[in-house]
Amino acid sequence: MTDAKGAGITEKQLETLKDLAIKKLEKGLTDKQEITLSDLVAKRDAPPVLSETAKTYLRDWFIAEKFGRVHEFTNKFCEKGIAVEDEAIELYSRVSGRKFIKKNEDQLENEWVTGTPDIIMDIVTDIKASWDIFTFPLFSDHVENKLYYAQLQGYQWLAEKNGGALAYCLVDTPEELIHKEVNRAKWNAVGTLSEEDEMKLYELAEKNMKFSDIPEKTRVKIFDVPRDEEFISKIPQRVELCREYIKTLEAAII
Repeated sequence: MTDAKGAGITEKQLETLKDLAIKKLEKGLTDKQEITLSDLVAKRDAPPVLSETAKTYLRDWFIAEKFGRVHEFTNKFCEKGIAVEDEAIELYSRVSGRKFIKKNEDQLENEWVTGTPDIIMDIVTDIKASWDIFTFPLFSDHVENKLYYAQLQGYQWLAEKNGGALAYCLVDTPEELIHKEVNRAKWNAVGTLSEEDEMKLYELAEKNMKFSDIPEKTRVKIFDVPRDEEFISKIPQRVELCREYIKTLEAAII
C-alpha cells in the first residue's frame, strides 16, 4: 500500500496544498506559488506506483507460486503464535471482559482480499502472541506495524464490520520451543558447556520465556483500529497494480 519512494503526496504536502488553495481564493497567489500549487495537485492526482518493497515481495510470491517452493519455512515467532493461539485468545477474553469468544475458522474473500480473522463479533479482532516481553508493545500508544493496520482494514472490509482491534498477548512459551532456544544457544556457545552451565542456561531461558508471574492485565495490550474507508477504497487499485506487475514477471520467464 506504500507509494514508491518519491511518488505520492505526503501529509505535509497536502497541508501546503490546502493552504495555497485557500489563499488563492482569498487573495491570490504569486507566480511561484501558482507553480507549487500546480505541482502539488499533479502529485496528489498521479496514479500510485508500486514501491520496491512491494515488488520484492511480489517476486518472492511469484517464484513460490510458479515453482511450488516456500520462501521461508517457518520462524520461532510464527511457531509460538500457532502453538499458543488458543491460550492467547483465552487470556484476551479474560482481560477484555468479552465473553463467549469463539475463534473464527472461516476464510473470507472477495475479488481483491482474502483472510481469516481470529475473532468476528461486533468488531473484528486479531490476536498477536508476542515472542517475549521485549517484543511486547508495553509502552506503545498506537499500532506501529503498518502491515497489521492494513490487515485489520482488510478484515473489516471482508467481515463487513465497522470496528477492529489488534490485541497483543504475552503468554508462556511452550516447553518444546524453550528447549529449541536452549539448544540454539548451546550450538552458538564457544566450547562445550558443563552440565551446571546447561542447567543455568535452561533456567535463564525459562525465566525469559514464561510470564505467569506478571499480572494478566499487564500481559494484554489492545489497540482500537477504526475502519478506514479511504484506505480500503485504495485496495482494489493497488491489487490491480500488483496483478499487472505479476504479468511482467510471467512474461520475463517465458
